Amino acid sequence: MAPKYLQGCCTEPPLASFQRDDARRRFYRIVKHFEDKMYESDEDTPYNRPGLIRLTYEYALSDRSGDHLLRAFFRAMSLPLENDGRRIVIDKLRPRVYGFADELVDNFFVPMKLESGESSYRRLVSAYPIGPRPLNIPLNMVHILPRSLARVNAGFRLDPANETALTVLNMLDHGLPQLIEGTNIDRPCNVFNFGEGLSELFCNFSVFLEPFRRIPHSYLLKSFLFASTWRIVTLPPHPTVGFIRCSTTEPPSLRLVAVHRAISIILHLSEADMYVDKLLKGLKVKEISGDGSTDLERALKFRLGS
Repeated sequence: MAPKYLQGCCTEPPLASFQRDDARRRFYRIVKHFEDKMYESDEDTPYNRPGLIRLTYEYALSDRSGDHLLRAFFRAMSLPLENDGRRIVIDKLRPRVYGFADELVDNFFVPMKLESGESSYRRLVSAYPIGPRPLNIPLNMVHILPRSLARVNAGFRLDPANETALTVLNMLDHGLPQLIEGTNIDRPCNVFNFGEGLSELFCNFSVFLEPFRRIPHSYLLKSFLFASTWRIVTLPPHPTVGFIRCSTTEPPSLRLVAVHRAISIILHLSEADMYVDKLLKGLKVKEISGDGSTDLERALKFRLGS
């Protein structure tokens, strides 16, 4: 069940400019306060929680998408969206700020990586046009966003966990869930062809795509991975590792590509990618950490969708 502050936050109209400016200013005051304190105190934390909240807002693809996050954030803080003049002791908001970040991770970022890692591939052999000359190599047809987002239960309704994930997806791009609902999740606009190895990195949000404006239907392939890692996929050790051309019949949706990119960057810059990978690794090997943490219990919740 989604937290109450996430329920219905994406169904309201856009904020007026003056509302958005005021809410944005107060939002930054709160999250940057905790982000600065985290670095000043060298706090031992699994990932940058206030940073993840800030990055999710900053990588929203429209003002309306950002409005959804602002509404949910202030509801989670038990504060009015519009400044009512009351004095706020920001330090007292720490449990709510950290809890909000954990809800974003639990309800969206972990399921996205979990389900993407289990996304089904379809194998084919084709001319793979990377660089100026095509190479005949095996390809995997990979979903840009995982097909599990359209999963329905026995009553042909979306699972509650999926509804929550789609709510957070609306915070990144308002209206995007409608593009991938039902059988649309399997349309070519949500599919990309990758070679062996690269497909797994893309599904894990370790690499991402950016449109290459000088060549139609082409994309730059980028990553934050160390250069040595690229030897796995035999690509040159450079943050921008080449460009890929795609079919023009129904090319990948630029909106889906942009959201995949945003998720990749948010996970990396907040250091949540390593935390989530550790959670999922613990889920696979069923190891409980020696300090008695409940991370595995949380990971099992994602698997069971409860």
